[in-house]
Amino acid sequence: MITSFLACALAAPLPAQASDLYLITRPDFLVRVIDWQSPAPTYDFLYHLALPNPDHVEQGLEIDRQTGDLLVLGSSFFASDSGVSTIYRVEKDTGTILESWTFPIPSLSGLDQRADGELFSFSSDNSIVRIDLNTGSTTSTPISTMIYEQQPFTPFRIAVTLDEAGMLLVQEFVSSERYSVHPADGTATLSPTSSFAVFSFEATGGDELLVGVHGLAFEDRITGVVTPIPGSNASLDFCYSMALSEGVDGVGIHPICPSLANSTGQGASLELTGTNELAANGLEFYSRQLPADSFGYFLTGPNTTLQSLGSGLLCVGAPQFRYSNFVLNSGPDGVVRFEIDAFNIPSGGAVVPGRTDVFQYWFRDLGSTSNLSAAVTVTWQ
Repeated sequence: MITSFLACALAAPLPAQASDLYLITRPDFLVRVIDWQSPAPTYDFLYHLALPNPDHVEQGLEIDRQTGDLLVLGSSFFASDSGVSTIYRVEKDTGTILESWTFPIPSLSGLDQRADGELFSFSSDNSIVRIDLNTGSTTSTPISTMIYEQQPFTPFRIAVTLDEAGMLLVQEFVSSERYSVHPADGTATLSPTSSFAVFSFEATGGDELLVGVHGLAFEDRITGVVTPIPGSNASLDFCYSMALSEGVDGVGIHPICPSLANSTGQGASLELTGTNELAANGLEFYSRQLPADSFGYFLTGPNTTLQSLGSGLLCVGAPQFRYSNFVLNSGPDGVVRFEIDAFNIPSGGAVVPGRTDVFQYWFRDLGSTSNLSAAVTVTWQ
């Protein structure tokens, strides 16, 4: 038992964070690592975590940003197995299962959540799966590159984490290839790494990843260099899943007003990737759940409002400015992406750190009717 905890021991300091680290180790132990960023963290054995479905193993762990409970993903260890995947809400200190959601997806692996509550996972058909626990619904986005190739009797385990730029890092356990996946349309690019046999990882908000292998390791995201944590690589124990109580949330995940349902039956989202740092000038907006092949463009302004416009809600207050020179089409998947030039915003004026702008996407829906996405504010840094 003691060896189990030492297998995940942290012997080197990380950047200071006011968060606890939770681990699922073999065989189904839940461990809380207190002061995990210090040279001498404390390991708190909580309980044996047994899922009600005997065919499931713990394929993902997350701390619910809304409630603070554990979210445990249970799924098959083999992608070829038929069945379902289930997310269990678990009380952290007692292991009591509070509620659960079952999805008709046989294989899900990896779990991470944004501050707005949306969960991300990976399915064996090479798709990113968004999970909305409020509605119990899922949406899948195929990934542009084959990340997982099913082999007979091959264990299915994928590590997934959301980084501070709003991108999803995805890596198969038996592969040294890691991909940075855009959550809007599944576009994947190789991300350098020297890690192999990765069970899970967590972005810490800086240039390092916390990587779960047989033990734990630090990984430099810039160079891909991996530094094992001394003493953590014990042969009998594995850090199957991990979660930080204060995880990385990504960019632009706090809409200031909702969107009304369009002809798809859903409201159009507005999400961001990149950074709001002026020096980088690399912030990208994307809107999903749009009508297929609809045209539209972005609105911006310094103020907020809430009033009807077409079939939607206008959230950009007067004066409004239009990106009318950049008309976009949502294509067959109902998604648009647009990179904002921070120094060429239609509202004009000096763009300096501390300035706040409101953005919203306005689009045509059902002939002459229009609708709008949710809106977000961006405070430039």
